[in-house]
Amino acid sequence: MPYVNVGEAVDYIGHHPYPGPLGSPIVLEVGSWDGLGYPIVLDICGRYPSAVAKGYDFDFAVLRNEYPPDIWGHPENRAKYPNVQTYIRTRRFGETVEEAIRHLNYTSTEKWLKYGWSF
Repeated sequence: MPYVNVGEAVDYIGHHPYPGPLGSPIVLEVGSWDGLGYPIVLDICGRYPSAVAKGYDFDFAVLRNEYPPDIWGHPENRAKYPNVQTYIRTRRFGETVEEAIRHLNYTSTEKWLKYGWSF
């Protein structure tokens, strides 16, 4: 089963392809399994004019579907994870927090890895 479906607003949990926020791209198409994953087509609605991009389902998530609603209500989660994307990657792929942060390549998570919450 693909991680995302047509019509969903999704967020990157893989290597971020652009600097800055993209908004939440909308999934326009989900292809058939090709041995690596499910190819997807996205409407990058955070860019003006809107652009179409291709990727794979495993690089995206509907965030609210993949983390518990009380994630930040637990002090251990606040101490361990800099964001929900990191939490999702550790659950989905079995990565360590450090591996997840490196895959995400967000500036803020790279700083978090180096300095913790003190930056």
